[in-house]
Amino acid sequence: MAIILLVLVSFLLCLIYVYVAMAISDWLGVPFVPTYSWDVKTLLKEVEARKSDVFYDIGAGDGSVVRYAAKYFGIESYGVEKNRMLVWYARLASGINRQKNVHMIAADAFSVSYRQATIIYLYLFPEFIAKLIVKLKKECNPGTFVISHKFIIKPWSRYLERFEEKTKTYFYRLP
Repeated sequence: MAIILLVLVSFLLCLIYVYVAMAISDWLGVPFVPTYSWDVKTLLKEVEARKSDVFYDIGAGDGSVVRYAAKYFGIESYGVEKNRMLVWYARLASGINRQKNVHMIAADAFSVSYRQATIIYLYLFPEFIAKLIVKLKKECNPGTFVISHKFIIKPWSRYLERFEEKTKTYFYRLP
C-alpha cells in the first residue's frame, strides 16, 4: 500500500511540476507546446539525419525532441531553453535514460552559438523567428538545415527546399 501511495504522490508531483513549468513558459512569453514523436521521426528522416550531424532545438521545452533525435538517430543533440524548470526536467529525463549525447542549455536563444549546427529545429512564433534568422544566417555554415515546424520563414523563401504537408513543416537549407 505504501509503495502505491509513493508512486501516486510522485506522479502527482511530476504533473504539478510540468504544469508550473508550462505556466512559467507562458509568463516568459513563449508557451511550451510539445512536438509529437512521430513528427520528429518524419522531420529527421526528411533531412536524412546522420550520426555525424549536430542537432539544435531552439526553444526545446522539456527536451523531448532533443532526446528523440539522440536516441533514434544517434545525433549529438542540443536543446536551448530559457525556462530553467524545463531544462532541469530535460536533464533529469536524459540522465535517467543515460543519454550522453543530449545537452540542455539553459539560456536565451540569442546568447548561444549555432556555428557547429548542421540541423536546427524551430517550433517558435513567427515574430521570434524573424529576430532569430539574422543570427542563424550569420553563424550557420552553408548546407545547414533549418526546420520550421508550423510557421513559414518568409524572408528565407529562396532557401526553401521542401514543405511537408502532413506535419506542416518547412525545410530550409542555407546557402
